[in-house]
Amino acid sequence: MSESLISKCTRFARELAVPAALASRPQVNRRAAAAALALYGVLAAVLLPFYRLSIDPDGTAYISAARKIVAGEFSSAVTGHWSPLLPWLLAPWFRSGFPEVLAIKTTLLLAGVTVLLGFHRLSYRFVIAEPVRTAALFAFVPMVLYYALLYCTPDLIMLSLMLWYLCVLLDPEYAGRAGAGFGCGVLAGVGYLAKAYALPFFCLHFSAVHLFYGLRAECSAARKRVAAQFVLGMLSFALLSAPWIATLSLKYRTFTISSGAGYNWSFNTPSAKDTPSMDLGLNPPRSARDISAWDDLPEKTGIKWSPFDSLGSFGHWVFVMGKNAAKVVVVLEAASVFSLPVVLAGLLVMLLHIRRWRTMPHWSLPLFTLLVFAAGYLPLWIVDRYVWLTIVLVLLLGAQGVSLILPLCGSRAVRVVLTWALALSFVGFPIYRLSNGFNAWQDLQRQSEAIRRDYAVAGHIASNGRFRDSLFLCYFLGAQYYGHTRGLAEQEMERKLAELGVDYYLVWTGTDRKAPVPTPRFLERYREIAPSDFPELRIYSLRERKESPDR
Repeated sequence: MSESLISKCTRFARELAVPAALASRPQVNRRAAAAALALYGVLAAVLLPFYRLSIDPDGTAYISAARKIVAGEFSSAVTGHWSPLLPWLLAPWFRSGFPEVLAIKTTLLLAGVTVLLGFHRLSYRFVIAEPVRTAALFAFVPMVLYYALLYCTPDLIMLSLMLWYLCVLLDPEYAGRAGAGFGCGVLAGVGYLAKAYALPFFCLHFSAVHLFYGLRAECSAARKRVAAQFVLGMLSFALLSAPWIATLSLKYRTFTISSGAGYNWSFNTPSAKDTPSMDLGLNPPRSARDISAWDDLPEKTGIKWSPFDSLGSFGHWVFVMGKNAAKVVVVLEAASVFSLPVVLAGLLVMLLHIRRWRTMPHWSLPLFTLLVFAAGYLPLWIVDRYVWLTIVLVLLLGAQGVSLILPLCGSRAVRVVLTWALALSFVGFPIYRLSNGFNAWQDLQRQSEAIRRDYAVAGHIASNGRFRDSLFLCYFLGAQYYGHTRGLAEQEMERKLAELGVDYYLVWTGTDRKAPVPTPRFLERYREIAPSDFPELRIYSLRERKESPDR
């Protein structure tokens, strides 16, 4: 006789609080992991040529830092805005002459292997049926490809380290495993070197989880083991992060963990626009190896403000956090239509257990992790890559929810539909983004080759706008971008361009892809270059004045 519905529901409720699947420590399905890695490798090899030039402004900064390391200019490679791990990893590629953007993509694709393995291993900290786990793993492959191919940032490396950190920390036998706390500190310390956000997140999250473990410990000996793991973890983290913090503090002559958060914070001033601008006006690069001023931002970049300046500032800050919380919801919903229901269902179950916190479901810690990781960005600025870890945790929590519902479904067809409905819901967004970024910037790179070949354009270049287009064109030309002149009067513009020694001036006929702007009249005195295959761009050589007509 089949199990009654009441029995199934009773077992389902019991499984939420005391998961037998975790207690039995199921054997890792290595075949599924190997198959997912094989699929990932094939797709990466096929897609990489089409994204080999997919660069972003942050990527130019990491490229500049890696160039300085290769040249032995270690002191100038130190900057509080950009974390050092990615440039350290890129330096050997650059030294061997590997194409720079392709080196970033290859490095991130290799990091993607560790992300997939970390995801698979972390899934065993959840109650997930093996078919659901396999479906989720394969659904995660396009997400990792999207993260690796469309970005030139260390966020994917950070994601890998955080996944493995959670694998260790969420082990049911964590307190009794020798060196587990030390390993958590090492992984988080390297994570800080990849991205500075790892430091505040680790300090808060690691402390809160150990407090939770300590309060739930059944005896003083267990509490001592938890305390020992905490001390070892904080010590190993400090040993890895302290040298870089000391280096930054010496450079800036004040205690510095990172300067990126301060710049991000300035986006939220009451006078800030809805979308922050990454350009810095007319501003020269700080060293000969920098591509633009973005590569090594001045110490005083950004507007200083405090939410406690006035009641209005505090109200604005509350509004900003609410707006950023809405952005997180939008990012999660873009990843999957099931994201919000999964999070809300988890919060509801946690609230039902709040008075019996000792019997809190085992997955309350991943849900807590998700909330803490996203909440740290609420006072700052949110883009989707900042909260990739939350998307991964939502996928795992959703897979667990489906696994716990499956025994209630009598039909095998219904179980299959539920499993793949969840998995495929996470596939659409990365495929959409990958299709939009197909062959990104290849036209600009080809046009830059023609401009360099036919007109020998190089040196110092400024523009009338279009920060990204101008920056990437300068990168492909091997030139330095000195920024834009928007907002400057013509007389002041000409004077500043001369003072900075700008060699060429780019005039985009549709500045920032908006309405055309008038060409400054003083440019009529200089030689004009109008590339035939680049109708929206005119280039003026500020080193070559037109010959005066004979009188």
